[in-house]
Amino acid sequence: MKYLIKNGLVVNENIIEEKDILISNNIIEKFERDIQIKEDYKIIDCEGMFIFPGLIDDQVHFREPGLTHKGNIFSESRAAVAGGVTSYFEMPNTNPQTTNLTELSKKFDVASKNSLANYSFMFGGTNSNFEEIKKLNFNEIPAIKIFLGSSTGDMLVDDYSVIKEIMKFSPVPLVVHSEDENIIKRNLKDYKERFGDAIPIEFHPKIRSQEACLQSTKRIIELALECDSRLHVFHLSTGLESKLFDILPLNQKKITSEVCIHHLTFTDDDYSEKGSFIKWNPAVKSKNDRDQLWKALNEDRIDIVATDHAPHTIDEKNNKYTSCPSGGPLVQHSLIVMFEHFLNNRISLEKLVQKMCHNPAILFNIKKRGFIKKGYYADIVVLDPNEKQVVTEESILYKCGWSPFLGDSFSSKVKYTFVNGHLAYNDGVIDDKVLGKKIEFDGMWSSSLTDSTSRGKPDIEAVDITTRLHSLNDSLECTTKPVIYDGDTGGKIEHFIFTVRTLERLGISAVIIEDKIGLKKNSLFGNEVVQNQDEIDSFSAKISAGKKAQITKDFMIIARVESLILGKSLEDALERANA
Repeated sequence: MKYLIKNGLVVNENIIEEKDILISNNIIEKFERDIQIKEDYKIIDCEGMFIFPGLIDDQVHFREPGLTHKGNIFSESRAAVAGGVTSYFEMPNTNPQTTNLTELSKKFDVASKNSLANYSFMFGGTNSNFEEIKKLNFNEIPAIKIFLGSSTGDMLVDDYSVIKEIMKFSPVPLVVHSEDENIIKRNLKDYKERFGDAIPIEFHPKIRSQEACLQSTKRIIELALECDSRLHVFHLSTGLESKLFDILPLNQKKITSEVCIHHLTFTDDDYSEKGSFIKWNPAVKSKNDRDQLWKALNEDRIDIVATDHAPHTIDEKNNKYTSCPSGGPLVQHSLIVMFEHFLNNRISLEKLVQKMCHNPAILFNIKKRGFIKKGYYADIVVLDPNEKQVVTEESILYKCGWSPFLGDSFSSKVKYTFVNGHLAYNDGVIDDKVLGKKIEFDGMWSSSLTDSTSRGKPDIEAVDITTRLHSLNDSLECTTKPVIYDGDTGGKIEHFIFTVRTLERLGISAVIIEDKIGLKKNSLFGNEVVQNQDEIDSFSAKISAGKKAQITKDFMIIARVESLILGKSLEDALERANA
């Protein structure tokens, strides 16, 4: 089906304006004013409504495998698209845990057959699985997740020598649940001595305390700075923690953070009414903490708003404190809750979209999502700001059957959700015949042409390799994208061996060398200038030397055969490729 979305106010890239969106074959074909068409497109009239990029939730627990009495990928992804969430990263603390390649592969397989939204999975780090981490395809996952404080699934990592190893090795961000386990255990012991297992819920933020969060986050930031590593801290819950993060453009940060819907919405005053249904780890804390989190979010100390969607059954949530699991379901209601905060002057719509759509895409290098742009996947949500609703048991789509917002009134309603151009949610009706896609992650290309141009020099290898490597190192300061280095001819064999070892040490994914010799001439010139190809045996020897020089199996050497560009035959190209 092809769609033309008309007459709505599009919130995108810090601008609110009326524009039309033409959707064809999963993709945004046009994004401009007053699109006129002759073909047969279904028109979606969004007059009086807001149009956002599909939300990207960087932290959900959909409970599959092993905990599917609480939720599963099918049930929770249905709730997600009903709430405007079109892409998600699911966490590793399932049963079995996602801490080896086999379980990761199984999750991708289940999602490919059941997820209505686009999906990817974080890989779990433990005290003992570093060798498994080294086997990962880092182009397939957004991050490695570790728990510094124990929570559902008991994946506590408390060996900081292991964390340091992971930080130094990983080309993707290390994402952490940051609470100090020793402080929590000490506090819990004190309250159990007073109350036994029936600790009143209002003491939860005293047990999972401000100190536990602050000390853990300080320590992990210090380690990330020491290792010069990418770090992303999940679900900040205290004002003091938020001040540990810099006010910088996102593309200049190596240490970033997230805040969740519940920490922006509830305070410790709400425990008397909501009870254990707002029991999360980290705990919902004071009104001052909530206000400071809002301040940090709006001044860009905090980069992402997510849900930490974590369903449990009603029976489980009604257990005594020590047996009551932490977490709650949120993906169906995150957008309308944040829109309510907009109406209460807590956040602008432009900032809302930045934190829930743009920034997750930027931070995790997601390919063609998170923005409304021509050529991007058509992940789009339409919100009616004038259709009021009350959250009822009948309207809840979570498998667990409850919401911390049960009985609450909201001023808006998600009207339509498009996932890859498919109208997955249509005014209360879910179409689950078309599934979401596996999320892809972008890479970067470093070429001699761009390096030469940026320095005002001709593209004839006038910029030496050491200078180019300095530029690469600068780029790696603010990105975790896979980087491919264009090595031109590779120089002499001795030079190429040095290049391979240096690139691999920097964390570059691949080097490309071409089978030409002599003065470098850009291939864009084709055969307009005289260019000479290397002998097959000589070029093969250079590649062989490079392969012997590399340390890991993951680094790639890609040979570019120039025969066709230089006007030679296909047979010549195939002979060289086969060699």
